[in-house]
Amino acid sequence: MGKEMKMISLQVKNSEGKVLDAKEGGAIAFEYNGTYGEGDHIVLTATEGKYLVIRLDEALNECMIYLPSGSMTYAIPFGEKLNAYGKESFSGDSHKIAVRYAAEEEIYAYRNVAINSHDKRGIDVCYPHALANFVTRDESTFEERNAIDGYTLNDSHGNFPYQSWGGGAREDVDFKLFFGRPVEADKLVFYLRADYKDDHDTYWKSLTVELSDGTEIVAEFDRTGAPQEVSLGGKRTIEWVRLKNFKQAANPLTWAALTEIEVYGNDVKN
Repeated sequence: MGKEMKMISLQVKNSEGKVLDAKEGGAIAFEYNGTYGEGDHIVLTATEGKYLVIRLDEALNECMIYLPSGSMTYAIPFGEKLNAYGKESFSGDSHKIAVRYAAEEEIYAYRNVAINSHDKRGIDVCYPHALANFVTRDESTFEERNAIDGYTLNDSHGNFPYQSWGGGAREDVDFKLFFGRPVEADKLVFYLRADYKDDHDTYWKSLTVELSDGTEIVAEFDRTGAPQEVSLGGKRTIEWVRLKNFKQAANPLTWAALTEIEVYGNDVKN
């Protein structure tokens, strides 16, 4: 008897749990024909393996996620939440969805292990996952997920494509990035929001990077929109990164934000 195929199940459901469409297979690529309603959600289940490459809407960046439980429910964003996504995201009556298992060479390749364009606030079953203690006005365009969604355009602020993680005009902010499993990483790359027109933004002149292995590194920044690299002093096996002790260049405090954080490394082979 041949080896049983690893399966993926995907269902589109409405707010009452009714299945609107479904697909199953070793890899899924299909078109859902229908207009999303508020409360609609996608239920994804993988029978084997925890690493998936997903794109639940053609307007999202494809990314590799780590799904330890093998399942997730993705609520379709509506209303104000859509401000952090492209105008075509989840709109219209045709939606292209693709999900497959990640190949081993993808899992262990050196890459940005922080990206997750499908991250959501309050959902910690899908990794990487970002969490902060404060979001400016609690608006979607300043949520934590924006700092790991793969978009790095940073010379303005507000709606897509200028979404960022904003902690307001304050320094007592705290940002954590969870990987959900050990990864090996050797550097971080920061894209500070750089809306310097008319002095809208300032920047953080420094912050402390805390790693789950106990390492702490003071990262110092320049007033620029260019990517700024922070070395971890060699490969470190970590499960999370925390940003703390933010120090603004401005006095009195004003707006500072993070457009994107990238963490370069690879998964750890068992």
